[in-house]
Amino acid sequence: MAAPFQGQVFEGKLKKGEVQAVFARGPQPFVAALRVKAAFDGAGRFAGFRLVFIKRESPLYGSASVGPGDVITGINGLPIERPEQFMSAWEKARDADTLEIDVLRGDTPVRYRWTLVP
Repeated sequence: MAAPFQGQVFEGKLKKGEVQAVFARGPQPFVAALRVKAAFDGAGRFAGFRLVFIKRESPLYGSASVGPGDVITGINGLPIERPEQFMSAWEKARDADTLEIDVLRGDTPVRYRWTLVP
C-alpha cells in the first residue's frame, strides 16, 4: 500500500471533453510539446522529470499549475520513471474521472487534482 501523500494538494475542475481530446491525439504529440530532463534527489536516485520548456501547442502552456522547473513525479498515483510506466499511467488516466499530477516544486511535494466535468 502506498504511503499517504505528504504535501500540498490543489483541487480544480477540467472539462472532460478537452482532456479526452488530448488523450485522443496520443502521447507522442503531448510529449513532443515538452522539453524535460531527468531529475535526481540528493542521493542520486531518479526523482522524476523536470519540465524545462513547454511549447505553445502543449495543453500545459500557460497553465496556472504545472510549469517549468517543476519535477513531475507521478500521474494518478503511478510512477513515470520508465517509458512503460508512463504509458501505463497514460492509459489509466485516459478513462479516469479525475486527473492527478504529482510534482516537486523545489523541495515541496505538490499534487494537482482535477475533477473532470462535462
